[in-house]
Amino acid sequence: DVRMRQAMSMIIDRETLLNSVYRGYGEITANVLSPLSVFYKEITPEYNPEKAKELASEVLNGQTPTVRLLTASTYKTDAELISSWLQELGLQVEIQVMESSAVSEALKNTDFDLSMGFKGMNNAEPETMLRGFLHSDGFMNNGFAMSGYSNEAVDGLLDQLNSTYVREDRVKLYDELQEISAKELPVIPLIAVT
Repeated sequence: DVRMRQAMSMIIDRETLLNSVYRGYGEITANVLSPLSVFYKEITPEYNPEKAKELASEVLNGQTPTVRLLTASTYKTDAELISSWLQELGLQVEIQVMESSAVSEALKNTDFDLSMGFKGMNNAEPETMLRGFLHSDGFMNNGFAMSGYSNEAVDGLLDQLNSTYVREDRVKLYDELQEISAKELPVIPLIAVT
């Protein structure tokens, strides 16, 4: 449910995460693209715990489900901090810390409720990366790290990139894709290392 993804994004205090875990190295973001990309669109993440709780309440309807947060041992501190925020939404979070190879296997088998990690985003032409994350047939969206995000409009915009060669036209398509991604949150970007 997009409302739950929005609630999770709004409850996470990215500034605290950035400063307490990463000592201020990087910048907070709501964008799947790297700020170093020429196609990057500035989208400020919304931090609004009260609105987040309202959205979560609409979705959960008084239930307090248990969710497994899958992460590699490298990100255990991040996961603990994030789980404390997610619990404010009414989620009972069980952190499952695994070695990287076991995480990869669990992701491939879609054996998780939530997962967290870092994805290096290059600053080159982002079509392949966006297609992987956002297209309904994308490699990251099917059997690795995500499970089943689908939006026909997004698929259409990504498919248009195959025949769009004028830079200004590509910018428009990328802007729209970034705006949709920041609203629907098939992934929840937190920090961009610059």
